[in-house]
Amino acid sequence: MPEVKVGVDRIHYREIKGNSIPLIFIHGAGGDGSLWGYVMKNLRGIHSIALDLPGHGESSGNPVERIEAYADFLQEFLKILGIERCVLAGHSMGGAITLEMAVRKASKLKGIVLVSTGAKLRVSPLVFHSLSNLESPIDEFVDFLLKDEKLKALIKSSLLKAGAEVLKTDFTACNGFDLMERISEIEIPALILCGDADFMTPLKYSEYMHEKIKNSRFVPFKGAGHMLMLEAPEFVAEEISFFMRDIDG
Repeated sequence: MPEVKVGVDRIHYREIKGNSIPLIFIHGAGGDGSLWGYVMKNLRGIHSIALDLPGHGESSGNPVERIEAYADFLQEFLKILGIERCVLAGHSMGGAITLEMAVRKASKLKGIVLVSTGAKLRVSPLVFHSLSNLESPIDEFVDFLLKDEKLKALIKSSLLKAGAEVLKTDFTACNGFDLMERISEIEIPALILCGDADFMTPLKYSEYMHEKIKNSRFVPFKGAGHMLMLEAPEFVAEEISFFMRDIDG
């Protein structure tokens, strides 16, 4: 797996070459780029990159407590890779980072994909309490998220690698995130995807983003929960493929 140095941190990423402008996948809280693997395998001809944020997966460094700081890091990562035009795709916390990049109106950003996320990501105090007090907080959290045992094993591996403290730091970043009054400033094309059974970022979060982002398309998926890219990777890949064709013209 390739890596680049961003500041003092070694940042790992997965890459599948293609003919499109680069599509950069950003994972959610406590996760890593491997969680986009099923989607990437279902994309055809699209140049895809899924990174591990600092302190996640195989990347060194530490997580941060502000979405803005993750966006600052991402800007530097793209600069070091020499990426001049791209589309960002973010899940949950990764979607918050994507929205932060979009409101900054970075000229290299040509479109965004928002998966199971929202313009505001408040985290229940019970979640923080559980991460600090449960004997096996990661196990409990994954059991809460998913029913499928194969998918549970995949996300559990990712979260255990990061640990409860990283998850708690990421949730702190999410809890302080609020762009509800600013997302109407976004003018680039946006694709909004979510499961209609998502209890962490409910359907109404995506409906709000669709209402406020003028140039957006919203496609819910029946029966899926918060981990849409794991629960319905073919659906996510198909919608992204259509979106990328429009972006590339």
